[in-house]
Amino acid sequence: MPGSYALNGWLYNDNNTTADGYISAQTTIGLAGLYKSQNNIRFPSATPMFGDGVFVDTWADANDTGPTSLYDPCKGNMTAAPGTHIWRVCVLRHGGNGPASAPRTTTATAPYPNGGINLGLSDGHVEYSKLDNLWSQYYWNAVTTPKKRPGT
Repeated sequence: MPGSYALNGWLYNDNNTTADGYISAQTTIGLAGLYKSQNNIRFPSATPMFGDGVFVDTWADANDTGPTSLYDPCKGNMTAAPGTHIWRVCVLRHGGNGPASAPRTTTATAPYPNGGINLGLSDGHVEYSKLDNLWSQYYWNAVTTPKKRPGT
């Protein structure tokens, strides 16, 4: 599985590539989520460009439910239902007690454990984010707005 950083796919695709079929079929919001231009980023200090991740990109939106396994978020998720791509960045990368002590499973209603990831934002700064804040503090695409993680 490639990746240690994941790019925010909503920023790099401008609707002029063959990825259009993928975006429409594999995300809950389709092509409307594409920023298409840097001028369309309304909140650059809260719009992730990239972050710690387990795949080369993410098509996250605020409706995503996240992974069912924090120990190995890739396991079984390559065929995830549309709109569940935030799992690619929802990994216990920093601040925990080491990989061996990370929980192996979670549910949509349980708070995630301590730990989080580093995010590079569109205004050029980098910040640490706890996993539960991935839903509530960031504008991942052009149409969804931050909200509490589903189930919490």
